Amino acid sequence: MRDSFLVLICFYIHIFLYSQNYLAPTPDIIHSKVIEKTNQQVSIAWFGSNNVSRQVFQFEKVEIGFSLPELLGSKISAFINQSNEVLEKINPFNRHDIDITVDFYLNNKKIKSVDAFYYEEYRKDLRVNKWVKDTTSFNFRARFTPTEAGTYEAKIRLSTKYSPDFKDVIEFIVVQNQGKGFLELGNDNKHFRFSNTKASFFPVGQVIPWADIHDGKLDQVGRPKDFESLYNALQKLKKSKGNFTRFVASPWFMEMESEALGNYSPMLGQAWEFDRLNEDCIRDEIYYIFCLRLHTPLESRPSSEIGWETNCYNDLDKTPATIAHEAPIGVKSVLEYFSNEKAKDFNKNYYRYMISRWGYSTSLAAWQIMSEVDNTYNYKDEQETKVIKGENVVVNSDHSENRKQVRIWTHDMIRFLEYDLEDLHLKSIAMSSGLNYSSTFFDPEIFNIPEIDFFGLHHYVYEIIPPTGKVRNRNISFRFKAINDIGVGYQNGNLSYPDFQHKMFIYDEFGQDVAVPKDWPLKDYSNPTVDYNNYTGFMFKQDLWFTATAGCGVAGLDWWNSFEVKRQADWELYLPGIRLFFDGIDFENVNYSKVQEFEGKFIISQRWPNTEKEINSSIQHNYSSKDLLEVYTQVSSEGKQGFGWINNRSINWMNLLDSIKVIRDMYEGKGVFSKKYLYKPNDDDKVDKPIDIENDTYYFKIYFLQKKKIYTINFYNTITGALLSTKEYKSNRKGELKVYAPEMKFESNTDLAYKVFLKGNDFE
Repeated sequence: MRDSFLVLICFYIHIFLYSQNYLAPTPDIIHSKVIEKTNQQVSIAWFGSNNVSRQVFQFEKVEIGFSLPELLGSKISAFINQSNEVLEKINPFNRHDIDITVDFYLNNKKIKSVDAFYYEEYRKDLRVNKWVKDTTSFNFRARFTPTEAGTYEAKIRLSTKYSPDFKDVIEFIVVQNQGKGFLELGNDNKHFRFSNTKASFFPVGQVIPWADIHDGKLDQVGRPKDFESLYNALQKLKKSKGNFTRFVASPWFMEMESEALGNYSPMLGQAWEFDRLNEDCIRDEIYYIFCLRLHTPLESRPSSEIGWETNCYNDLDKTPATIAHEAPIGVKSVLEYFSNEKAKDFNKNYYRYMISRWGYSTSLAAWQIMSEVDNTYNYKDEQETKVIKGENVVVNSDHSENRKQVRIWTHDMIRFLEYDLEDLHLKSIAMSSGLNYSSTFFDPEIFNIPEIDFFGLHHYVYEIIPPTGKVRNRNISFRFKAINDIGVGYQNGNLSYPDFQHKMFIYDEFGQDVAVPKDWPLKDYSNPTVDYNNYTGFMFKQDLWFTATAGCGVAGLDWWNSFEVKRQADWELYLPGIRLFFDGIDFENVNYSKVQEFEGKFIISQRWPNTEKEINSSIQHNYSSKDLLEVYTQVSSEGKQGFGWINNRSINWMNLLDSIKVIRDMYEGKGVFSKKYLYKPNDDDKVDKPIDIENDTYYFKIYFLQKKKIYTINFYNTITGALLSTKEYKSNRKGELKVYAPEMKFESNTDLAYKVFLKGNDFE
């Protein structure tokens, strides 16, 4: 008896540990209806929280299921299973083969059209690390999030290659609810706000790009256990008060069309898992950018697992699919990927599927069409040395035609999302850098596309071998210039794109990257850049505050170490303070992004020191009372108030070699590091130790305030968000305020945040 009891307990433990803790909603079959002139029936079902009355709240998901006739189902199975017995096949992922559209009406007014997508139900078994197909009676689903209350009509249209069209109508009720709504651009177009409450939203978090692939096989689809690290990271982000991240579709994560042209079946288990993950984000109020295409499969990488040479769009694919796929489309180069009309059409199928499946989500902040499109093959102009008639000749390549095709393609895809799919989410595209790693782009016109809502820039601090000695390992020159140039519209030194002033700028991917020789990793050791980021959490913190106060609409999204315990400890330490600080700033009703002219240049935020000469003075001289503080400030358009961040410039990795042993070992090539991975910048400080700041010793200035007015300044701890001290100063006749910093000790508070406002007024 006892043994039987133990067996039963073990059985239930097994079920708990190795099976999903998710139960699929039970469908409520509304009715079945015959397709005209056939004996074939279409069944329609309701999937929701209230099956009986078909009621949902505002901003709650509506999901309708469709069960197709057996005849159509067999044609779909024939495509997926590569059946030779059925000649008439239907690709369920090709909108030209089958199209199910639902038009939602409220009070006889069309609100939105959505497309249904092909769906399979799964359960996950962690014991065998697989998603196992479950019974799916309704293989097509349509999802919609209503933003208004009332009685809705859903008008359904089904069209296929091999049957007459089918139409039907169902009704449901939406009950009023005070939800926040979707994220949209605020009044100044520089920040987010919620569509329903119109409250401003400031994102703080980190890129958590994908499920961590433990076996390292980037050309294979990730599995259920890989998602466990992703779930864990999102829970750690929530616990740390983080509210924002970015997912990046890749061949191993959520890039549905990575294995076979036109066939997303290998990724349907992942898609089912992402459904769960997305619902967790909605529940936990974590918002995300979804990057839909990775640039790497469009780079030339002959010896890599992923690259153009193994891309399913390429007729010359070296790894042709062994599963069902569409016929070759006449594409052999990356340029043709962007210009070929058939390739564009398949891309539209792909984007349509992604938008149809997850476009309902209130946690989805924006779609990103592609990551680092400027790193695709033959996008950038290049120089190469060729031997011509026995002599070395430098040849300049002009890839302007390629860039033109990329821009046309981007415009085409975004218009397809905006108008054909009626998607209302924000749209973006990401670039890595411009000419010579600057903020001058090869094709800035791509950001001038009207439907592009914000810039996404990827900026890493690189050093190379042999070292150039030019990388400062701080933000003060490198990244601030990028924020200002792009936010204001400077390109090639001229204010040639003033329309950029009306678009949000963000670092949606960046980080610190050390010099890494070709033969890394060291034997039995990890990536040195991961180690560097693990032990320089203070630089992660600096990047957060710098980007948040220098003119970005999002606190910069760091790329590195999102699954590392040390980085997640950084979240817990550094994110609550910045969240608390920015939750008290109303970007919707106060404009902090007005472009001002300062010393002959237009700026969107203030920097102190404000000239290159003053910034570089510490190279030849010790810090003075006016250049030890690194300060970024944004002032309201009428000069009544502002906020900013104050950093001790002597806190940088070169000055902390005695404090962080791993960094010293990397710098000297000692311990587990057989080579140097860090190099002293040529423009580094003359001082080699952190400097403690005493009260009223070092100062900075704030500009564009009201003239000859008394201002209150509150100083805040950047970790806890607590108010530390308050001072008062009077602006001069130019509207300038000279402010002395309070005490800032190396061991306690190396940086501070502050808010400044007219005396007697509350900070709004």
